[in-house]
Amino acid sequence: LEELHHLEHRKPTFVHRELPQEAKTPHTKFQWWQPSHSGAGEDQWAVDEILIGRYKNFNVIEDNFDSLLDPIQSDDWRLITEGSVGKYCGSESPSLVMSNQVNDKLAVTNDVQLRPGDVIQFQINVDCGKIFRWDHPVIVQYSHDHGKSWHLLEDPCYLDQDCDGKLTEGSFYYTGTHGQWTLVVIPVTEKIANHPTIFRWWQPGGVGHSF
Repeated sequence: LEELHHLEHRKPTFVHRELPQEAKTPHTKFQWWQPSHSGAGEDQWAVDEILIGRYKNFNVIEDNFDSLLDPIQSDDWRLITEGSVGKYCGSESPSLVMSNQVNDKLAVTNDVQLRPGDVIQFQINVDCGKIFRWDHPVIVQYSHDHGKSWHLLEDPCYLDQDCDGKLTEGSFYYTGTHGQWTLVVIPVTEKIANHPTIFRWWQPGGVGHSF
């Protein structure tokens, strides 16, 4: 079905493959196989978050993290890297907390079919800090191909660009500007609504950073 070369997968990588027609049978089995290695304890690899079958497709995703201690048990989410439910930075109610991870922090939804005029709304707090920092922002992106490629939910626009009067950092959220709880509302455009979409909140690695 696929050969995964180690030089192309030295970092955690999301892999999506369409099954060929001949594999779509009631008795198909799958295996991840490494035919050779350099010896005991060498050439190690790991696999996680395996999904074989149809993707779930929703018209709405809504999660206030009040009902389940493990949010990945919710149908709304495809992947959450070591996230936990708890209070964060003075929040009055539980939230999804992404912290104490050396690796990139990711929260990825299942597919949702939206329409132009819908909204994407969430509250966010990055690092619970008032001092602005460029490093380790939370980036919100969307994908129309099950995570093979990602696009910014909202593009940044600065002073030297034609912004129609709206200067924005886009869907980059930094500590300082978003170091306290902030409500974000983004209208769904036709471009986003064209296909079933998954969304992700991504903070590049750093054990000392959180959201």
